[in-house]
Amino acid sequence: MALQILQLISSAGFFGAENVLLELSAELKRLGHSVTIGIFKNLHSPNLELLEKAKEYSLNTQVFECNGRFDLKTVSMISSYVRENSVDIIHSHGYKSNIYAVLSNIKNKKPLVSTCHNWINSNARMGFYTFLDKLFLKRFDAVISVSTPVKELLLKSGINKKKISLIENGVNLERFQVNGNGENLRKEFGIDMTHKIIGSVGRLTEEKGHTYFLKAAKKILDLNNNCFFMIIGDGELRKKLEDEAKDLGINKRIIFTGKRTDIPELLSVMDIFVLPSLTEGQPMALLEAMAAKKPVIATTVGDIPKILKNGELGILAPPCNPAVIAEKTLFYLKDADNAKKYASAAYSEVTEKYSSGRMAKEYLAIYNFLKI
Repeated sequence: MALQILQLISSAGFFGAENVLLELSAELKRLGHSVTIGIFKNLHSPNLELLEKAKEYSLNTQVFECNGRFDLKTVSMISSYVRENSVDIIHSHGYKSNIYAVLSNIKNKKPLVSTCHNWINSNARMGFYTFLDKLFLKRFDAVISVSTPVKELLLKSGINKKKISLIENGVNLERFQVNGNGENLRKEFGIDMTHKIIGSVGRLTEEKGHTYFLKAAKKILDLNNNCFFMIIGDGELRKKLEDEAKDLGINKRIIFTGKRTDIPELLSVMDIFVLPSLTEGQPMALLEAMAAKKPVIATTVGDIPKILKNGELGILAPPCNPAVIAEKTLFYLKDADNAKKYASAAYSEVTEKYSSGRMAKEYLAIYNFLKI
C-alpha cells in the first residue's frame, strides 16, 4: 500500500542531512510512495536551497513559515497539513524539526520517525539544542542513527534501545557515472590536463578540518608542484581559509569553488579525494567519492574506518594530522596502479552496501511496521 510521507527539515543549506533526505525521498517516490519535503522558512536564515534541489527531482515540497525558535503558528500549520493531506508518517531530521514534529502531532498521533545524522556541540548554544533534541527524541516511535557512534550516543541519552535502528546512508550510484574527461571544468578553473587535482567536499566549518587540508597541500606542493587543490563548498570559515592559503603561499594552487550543484562532475575531474574531518557520522561526501571511483584519504572519525574497512578500501589518517595526509597523497601520486586498486575496491563496496535503493527499503520497512 502506498504511503503518504512528510519529511521535515530546518535547513541552513545543502549539506549531508539534506543530501540523505533528498536521496531517500527520490527512492521512496520510485517505489511508488507519495513524499513531501517540508522545509522551514526561518525568519533569520530563510535558506531554501533544498527546495530548489527537490524541484530538480520533481518532488513535492511544502514551505512552513517560521518566525522564531518556537512559533505556535508553525506548529498549527504542520498539524493542519498532516490532517488535510492524510499523512501516514512524519519523518523529521534535526533538532528543530524534531521539536515541531512532536508538538504538531499531539492531536494527530501519527507515527513519528527521526533520523539523527550527528550531534555537533561546537558551542554552548549547540550543546543546549542537543540537550533539547535528546528530550524530544524520547517521544518518537523510531529513531534512526546513520552510524554506530551516533547509535551509541543515542543509547547513552536514555532513548529506548527498542526504538533505535541503524540505517546507513546511501547514494544514487547512477549520478556519479560521468562521461568525459572534464576538460571544460578544468578550463573553468584554469587547470590544464597535465596537472593532478586533489579535492575535498564539505561545508567550510571548523569540524570539517579544512585547515589541515591546506597545511597538507603546502607539504605536498613542496615536493610535487604538479598539483591543484579544490575545496568544494561554502561556509563561515571561507575568508579565514582563503587568508590561510595566502599565508602559506599556496593560494594560486587552491581553488575555493563555493557552492556547486555539479558535484558528480567535479568529483570526476579529481585524481584524489581527501576528507580531513574532525567529526563525522557517516559522511555522504565519502560515499559519493567512492561512487565516483576515486582513491580516498579520510580521517579516523565516526564510521569512516568501518566504511573503508580499516584501510582496505582507502587510506586512513588521524584527524588534525596534515603530515600523514600529505604522505598518503604523495603515495597515491607516485603509485597510480595502487590508487586505482583502492578506488576499484571502494566502488565495489559502495555499490554492494551503500546504494540509495537499499537505504530506502530499510526505511520503508520501519514505516510499514509503524503503520500497521
